Amino acid sequence: MSKKRLRIFAGPNGSGKSSFIKEFENTDPRHKLGVYVNADEIEKKLKEENVLNTNQYKIHFTTEEIQSFFQKSEFSPKKTGVSDLWKYFKIIDNELLVDERLEINSYISADLAEFLRQKLLESNISFSFETVMSDERKLNFLKKAKDIGYSIYLYFFCTVDPEINKNRVDLRVEEKGHSVPADKIEERYYRSLENLKEAIRLSNRAFLFDTSSVTFDKLLFAEVTNGKEVEVFTRDDVPTWFIKYVVDKQ
Repeated sequence: MSKKRLRIFAGPNGSGKSSFIKEFENTDPRHKLGVYVNADEIEKKLKEENVLNTNQYKIHFTTEEIQSFFQKSEFSPKKTGVSDLWKYFKIIDNELLVDERLEINSYISADLAEFLRQKLLESNISFSFETVMSDERKLNFLKKAKDIGYSIYLYFFCTVDPEINKNRVDLRVEEKGHSVPADKIEERYYRSLENLKEAIRLSNRAFLFDTSSVTFDKLLFAEVTNGKEVEVFTRDDVPTWFIKYVVDKQ
């Protein structure tokens, strides 16, 4: 039986996660994303046609399961102000159908992504997902995965200054990518870094990239094995965020 793996691509908005993922499987034949869960892609798909085929996630679930999840959710129903959000979802022939009267947004797609991740864990399926990792609930998720036998691979991307991230998101919007408010980018930048050390501790292997370069290069400067064995590849270019939030953080 092959080892079940969880790959998490994390870091502040505009740090280069998505562009790295696009090339990930091409860089090494051992690199496999498995099932890939991306809240932004879910949001885009549902905005286009209000239907999501669940076969791509290799899991099956019922209308009752998805509705129960949204009934219990403390996130999207509160964020959207739609207390009966659960009523807008149903499953027919392995397709998630969303009532067209519901306005899809990032809060709803984030909850849908969380539901899919939980179902994948229950099914012991290897998978990958992308996250800003600014919410401590992601750490709880990693701990749960570790406790049930997943090998966790963390790929963390960050720049030395949130202003860089803001500028990159602006560039992305010009190219018809999704927008994020500047204040949210900065807030999430620091919260993501605050969660980094614990995420490393929970990982079997963590790969740390600094993406501050104006050429958008992704510098792999360190790897951490089993949460404690640190190998630094380029001592002249160790970013300040790594020193502050990993080395010096208690």
